Amino acid sequence: MNTIAESTLSLEISRRIDAPPERVFDAWLSKEWGEWLPPRGARCEVILIEPRVGGRYQVSMTMPDGRTVEISGVYRVLVRPEKLVFTWLGNYNSQETLITLTFLPDGTGTQMKMRQDGFADAQLREGYNSGWTGENGSFDKLDAFLRKDARDIELIGAAQSSFVRTVRIACEEKGVAYRLTAATPHSPEVNAIHPLGKIPAMRHGNFQLFESKAIATYVDRTFPGPKLFPDDAKLCAQIEQWVSVANTGIFLAFVAYLRSHYFPNTADGQPDRVAIEKVLPEVEAHIALLNKAVADTGHLAGSSFTYADMNLLPILAYLRECPESADMLANAKALARYFDQHSGRATVPPPFSELRP
Repeated sequence: MNTIAESTLSLEISRRIDAPPERVFDAWLSKEWGEWLPPRGARCEVILIEPRVGGRYQVSMTMPDGRTVEISGVYRVLVRPEKLVFTWLGNYNSQETLITLTFLPDGTGTQMKMRQDGFADAQLREGYNSGWTGENGSFDKLDAFLRKDARDIELIGAAQSSFVRTVRIACEEKGVAYRLTAATPHSPEVNAIHPLGKIPAMRHGNFQLFESKAIATYVDRTFPGPKLFPDDAKLCAQIEQWVSVANTGIFLAFVAYLRSHYFPNTADGQPDRVAIEKVLPEVEAHIALLNKAVADTGHLAGSSFTYADMNLLPILAYLRECPESADMLANAKALARYFDQHSGRATVPPPFSELRP
């Protein structure tokens, strides 16, 4: 194992980044590292990244002159969003260095301090200093990347989540740029925003928010574009009505049924038939209710596609994948037409069948 010699030189750099500490910290530990790390004219691919103590990383850079530079190391300390320590070894020499990063809140931004230990001579140290801090160096690119990034909505959650999909549809309908940061419920990224560890969560610059309806409302009122919640008081109230009854009533039975199929509490991992049979009458009653609700206009509220429909579509997609509910939906002619019509919208993310839990 490579070690850092005690008698070597160190490099210390301090830089204010116009983004919160959580965002700056995460930029060092994701595939987006490759977007700001390389020097001008170089391309960078993050081949491996294991963000845990003892985990490894590996990046490959294609330099402007055609050379390939490989860099790898091991994570020593990860305390999000305060401190990150890892080793750094390039194939261009045999000198392993140790990088220690700290991230301190500074108003709406972050004071990022870096110490790099283990340089054999001053020339090598100055070469790294230039790479990190020179004109269009890595830190300039990091700041520019996060400034641009802050203009976009960051959705945090799992692509398979029906509520994450609802918010993605809302952003697409609104024409709002967003990126999806993959995270599971109760993960550190989610817990940092949602007090109950649920998804989705959202970050927009320094503003954080949780709960799908709250996120959709923020997106609707912050950005121009088609209204997700119209000004008409009666229509807006109808949307709220259907979102409320779905999230606090209808979906409870649907989720219990789907969980018995996808995440059964059985010894052999097969669907929990007892739990399924117990909840089926309620599932059937709710499907009949929804079938009646969309029969006249093909929408839950009014005669246009609204947030009420965005809220319903993702869970209907999962119901179409399970045998009992699929039969019920096939017999609910109006609801079947409703799903076929709206799931084909260009604003709906990739096919539901690709996102099974």
